[in-house]
Amino acid sequence: MNNPFAMLSSKCWILDWQTTFHSAFQPQHREERSQASCFGLLLQIRMVLVPLVFVFACAQSFSQTSVVVRLCDGRVEKLPTEAVLAESRTQLTVVEPKTKRKHEFRRSDLWQIEFNAQPLPRGSLEQVWLKDGSRLSGRLLNWAVFPSRPAVQTDLFRTLQVWEDSIIGLTRGISPPPRLPPAPAGKNLLCTTDGDQLVGQLLHLNAAAVGFRSDLGTLSIPREKTTALVLGPQKLENAHEKPWLLYFTNGDRVRTDSWAIQSGRLQCALSGATPAAPAVFLQRALLLNENAEPFSSVQPQRFSMRPRLDGVRAIVVDRRPDGGALQIGKRVYSFGLHLQPDCEMEYVLDESYALFLTEWGCTSALTVPQSATRNEHSPRARLLLAVADGPWQTFEARQSDIPQHLVLPLSGARNFRVRLEAVDDWGAGAHVVLGDPLLVRVVQK
Repeated sequence: MNNPFAMLSSKCWILDWQTTFHSAFQPQHREERSQASCFGLLLQIRMVLVPLVFVFACAQSFSQTSVVVRLCDGRVEKLPTEAVLAESRTQLTVVEPKTKRKHEFRRSDLWQIEFNAQPLPRGSLEQVWLKDGSRLSGRLLNWAVFPSRPAVQTDLFRTLQVWEDSIIGLTRGISPPPRLPPAPAGKNLLCTTDGDQLVGQLLHLNAAAVGFRSDLGTLSIPREKTTALVLGPQKLENAHEKPWLLYFTNGDRVRTDSWAIQSGRLQCALSGATPAAPAVFLQRALLLNENAEPFSSVQPQRFSMRPRLDGVRAIVVDRRPDGGALQIGKRVYSFGLHLQPDCEMEYVLDESYALFLTEWGCTSALTVPQSATRNEHSPRARLLLAVADGPWQTFEARQSDIPQHLVLPLSGARNFRVRLEAVDDWGAGAHVVLGDPLLVRVVQK
């Protein structure tokens, strides 16, 4: 990646040299020559130090200087940080700079950790999907040369060697899908840009083409003509053994059991290795331990959809209606609900659940007339939640790129209702996302 600060520093160097050359190095008298020599030496030192200090300061601004720790009980702590250690199975530690003071949080109390991440443009059009739920932007270099541990050239971790049986698929496109298309049991699936879906067996893969055997015979398909290659099932086995879900600003995600940030570098356990990446691209870390369950995986006992707009499905699980990933602003979610007015769902829950946690927001709307301001005709949606036989609790949101955080006590109630309404006519086009919603069980202390 090109360094814009180094380029800017070189421009500062040239400007300084041009503006001081004549006065510093062309004295008129002998007495002035000695003074000018010293002056020129100081200028040269300055021209070296100033750019270095500038680059160092900019580099410091790109480091993780603080974190936001969100707890399951709704508390939020913003802490200055030098290091974050999530290597223990029982706690997370945040180390402050200068004082080296340590803040320790029990893992059973944690919801997620948020970082002041910097944007990372997507470099590769391909994504490698792993069985543990990780997805990395990059290219699987050559399947035939390394049959046991293929090499993957990733945007984040550079070259990474992974176990062959840990790779479940590849996709190609600017925006990766939230899920891989399903493949028949014991078979591989190859999807092409022409819309073909070939069922068969992968033979080999190199930089130019994919070798594939199907009912049509043995084929060699140019790599740029493929959109997806599915090698195995997507079911995540032993999910609680890798409770951390790390989200990066380029859309990548890593499922891991331990990670740490020190000296501006992130290290995490991934496919039998411990690769490192710049910590500034880590957006947030969500904890999915044995006490939490994705809310979108729970089936409602009853639901109703009365969409305000024709041809709209008011409830979509784990994706957008167009098949894309759930998203609020720059945050992409692995699971959740996409809702449109009007709809309602009623759940019968296990009595062990104590909390409902989610990020949520209103993401898009009907086309607003150019003559109108965004605030004037911004869609407003009303999210209503009811626990047991209690009253509806109302949460209202306008279209925004910033998600809201919601913590709702369930107190072991069995009945839980969710409803979405439009506040006005403009709200009929509101799209509301519940991003990574969780049901959290009571923790025995």
